[in-house]
Amino acid sequence: MNSIHIMVMLSSLLIGNCIFFAAYLLWGNQPRKGQVFLKRVLGFLLLAFALRIVKSLVYIVFPEFAPGLTKIGIIGMLAIGPLFWVYIKFMGGDSRRIWMHMIPCVLFIMLFPIIQDRSIHPVYIVSLFHMFTYLILSLERLFLDSEALGSSKKWLIQFILALFFIWTGFLLQAFVYDAGWYIGITAMEVAAFFIICFIGMMQVDKISKPITPHAKSREELFHLANTANGILDTEKLYLNSNLTLDVLAKKMGTSRHELSNALNNALKRSFPELLNEVRINHSKNILLQDKNRSMSIETIAYESGFNSLSTFYKNFKKNTGITPAEFREQIIG
Repeated sequence: MNSIHIMVMLSSLLIGNCIFFAAYLLWGNQPRKGQVFLKRVLGFLLLAFALRIVKSLVYIVFPEFAPGLTKIGIIGMLAIGPLFWVYIKFMGGDSRRIWMHMIPCVLFIMLFPIIQDRSIHPVYIVSLFHMFTYLILSLERLFLDSEALGSSKKWLIQFILALFFIWTGFLLQAFVYDAGWYIGITAMEVAAFFIICFIGMMQVDKISKPITPHAKSREELFHLANTANGILDTEKLYLNSNLTLDVLAKKMGTSRHELSNALNNALKRSFPELLNEVRINHSKNILLQDKNRSMSIETIAYESGFNSLSTFYKNFKKNTGITPAEFREQIIG
């Protein structure tokens, strides 16, 4: 038995422990509804990582199966980013369970049998940057919800640092052809993955406990959300293209997290979604007035608070199902 086989065996044992932890999160004792969801997301996230790293371990011993193994690795990477993003959003108090971000992973699984070998490497590179994009989004979310996350922030920082470290290993493996370097990188990935899982095992209740809507009752959340909606409308703050959640929260004398939490839980909308909806309603009122028929679509977009014509078109069509020009034509017709 050579050193390579010993390394693979030790790594397999460490990955086995991580898989056991993932299985516990998925099927272990689940006392609370919110905690059930967080545990399952984290469990699937760890399984996705295990899938990707196991691919590297098997490749070391059986390099002749490279194409099929790379496909398996791509499935793992397409799942890791969205799962971590959902995990950090839900832990931060966003109760929406947005699974549509898993569509690329599901589509790849469906296309798995027909993907040609020559296409695998480009798809692998795409999956790398797909994962990286979600890590950046998660990092942004972590800083935005930093105050609200409290004691969970330390765990999330450790987790995301480990993810970036392991992602770097995945990137290097795409361009490293020396067996020794490949084995070394895989060993570092396994070590980082095991360390973050071990840290999680030591505080399993803490890492699967979502931030609750603070001490506010359901009625208080609705009042806060409706007040925000009312202020946006009556004071026409939405006409300011630079309006942010922080600015509105400060004006209302509350924190950005409390306001975001109220909008998400009471109105089932994020602040950008609510803001765009109010702006689109304003633009429709402009279009409905006869005196504005000579006004250009671009002017209407900017007068409604949008700082981008493409963003205006995108949100208008999302809200009405038609473009602003088509909306105007229906009125005239």
